[in-house]
Amino acid sequence: MDIRFTDWKTRSELDGETLRKNYKNAINQYQKSLEEENYIVSFILATTLYEERLNICYLLLKWYENDKNFDMEKKPTQSDIIEVDIKTKLDFIQQKKYINNKKKNKALWISGSRNTLIHMSFHNLDNYSFELCENTMDLFRKIDEISRKIKEDLGFSR
Repeated sequence: MDIRFTDWKTRSELDGETLRKNYKNAINQYQKSLEEENYIVSFILATTLYEERLNICYLLLKWYENDKNFDMEKKPTQSDIIEVDIKTKLDFIQQKKYINNKKKNKALWISGSRNTLIHMSFHNLDNYSFELCENTMDLFRKIDEISRKIKEDLGFSR
């Protein structure tokens, strides 16, 4: 079986246009699944969009902490990012004053819900809902805004 997919390594090699296209496709698929009441798909897409943006926020702030000029040799590695749990990332972003306690707690609740729902899906099929999907997508939108602010504040232009 030949399975081709984007992993952490290939994701870091994608150009800006491809990234924008992938985000747009994911958001469109989220919307389509939501309209079709396929809440499992919508929830997974919203969660991955949120976590992707969270990782970008964490990466940029850590990289800036390592080197104010974003030297590629000082960029955190894939392992540096994926080995850190979501709570630690949120705590770090909060320490840098980009997220408040209310948003952090909502993010932690959604992340905990994701773990339970995904890992125990067949027991929780009725718990996927329009409201859960929209709350998760709303969190993605807020973290996306924060990532834009971080880029602007740090002068990141790539």
